[in-house]
Amino acid sequence: MLLDLRHTSQHVGILGAGHLGCAIAETLLRQGLAREQLFVSHGSSPKTKQRLHELGLDSQIRDNRTLFESADTLFLTIRPQAISQLEAAPSSSKAHVISCLAGVPRARLEMQLHIPVTHAMPSGPATLAQDKGIIALYPAENTIQPLLQAMLLRCIMLPDEDLFHLFTAGVCLPAALLLCESKPAINEAIEHFAAIYPPFREIHLWAQDVLPPAMTATECENYVRAMCTPGGITEAIVNSLRQGESLRYALQRGVDRSRELSKT
Repeated sequence: MLLDLRHTSQHVGILGAGHLGCAIAETLLRQGLAREQLFVSHGSSPKTKQRLHELGLDSQIRDNRTLFESADTLFLTIRPQAISQLEAAPSSSKAHVISCLAGVPRARLEMQLHIPVTHAMPSGPATLAQDKGIIALYPAENTIQPLLQAMLLRCIMLPDEDLFHLFTAGVCLPAALLLCESKPAINEAIEHFAAIYPPFREIHLWAQDVLPPAMTATECENYVRAMCTPGGITEAIVNSLRQGESLRYALQRGVDRSRELSKT
């Protein structure tokens, strides 16, 4: 039975309410979660502060420790490069942590936070806004699926955490497809990665479905820019394509960047 966020008693936290964190917050509110049950923390970005104000969350801003103590489910959405700044969770925390940090193994976070972590990778903020988001999970975690499904996210369970590197490159496909117009090149890339991870074909179909139709060149550029995080995986793929490299090679660049982030 689908969880009804309008009547849940759950409290949800978002640690690192940047671009993705705000998109998750907006999705939760749109699907019915009461503002009083949503807590967020963020850095000093004026843009983020303005976005939280627009969402009516000014009074729901907390420090990280309070999020660990108050939330039943806690989304971790800081940049992977910032994990060294995270402190261990307080011993009183009962939060179920969902890490959305690309390329960062759950074992590393569990060692740092001293609390169990579910590794997750959602598609970009634009897809969440369309209610067409997709999210991969490891390990398979039945207790958090109702919340994710209530956010209209399609959940994909990964049998091996190493597959996150490939899945993460896959969810960058909407931006990549806008920059690659060669159907043979697209088919070659999809078949290559589907041979390693068969659901990659499903991810490709999803990516085609979420792209807005008939975008102008400026709209395409804005869409691509919105998907890119400095130093991130989408940026690695986009930069490769802009340099004239094939989609297959660009996606491999994304996989490689994900692996690099897991070792930093």
